[in-house]
Amino acid sequence: MRRLERKPKARADIKAIRAHSRLAFGIGAQRKYGTLMKRAFELLCADPQRASVHQREDLPGLHFFHLRYARTRGAAPKQARHIIVFIYDDTTLTVLRVLHDSMDITERVDDETSET
Repeated sequence: MRRLERKPKARADIKAIRAHSRLAFGIGAQRKYGTLMKRAFELLCADPQRASVHQREDLPGLHFFHLRYARTRGAAPKQARHIIVFIYDDTTLTVLRVLHDSMDITERVDDETSET
C-alpha cells in the first residue's frame, strides 16, 4: 500500500473542514466526517485507480475523488460534499487539496500543479 502524504494546503483544508463540521453540526458530525476522510485516504492508498477516481482534461496529471464514494451503506454522513485532489506514484499518494464540491477547483489547484 502507498504511503499517504498531505501537502500543507491539504492539511489546512482538512483542519478547516473539521472545524466547520464541529461548529455547524456538532462534535459527532466532526468525528464521522473525519472518519470518512480517513477511509477515503485508505481506499485511495490501496487503489488510486479505483472506478470512482476521475481526471479532467483541463487539469492534466491530477486525480479527483469525491468523498461520497467512500461512504459505506447506511453510514453517516449522508451529505459528503468534498473532493480529494491528489497525485500518486508507486510508493506515495500525495493529497494536494480537499475542496468543497461547490468551489472552483481549477482556480484552487492551479498553484499546486506548478509545485509538484
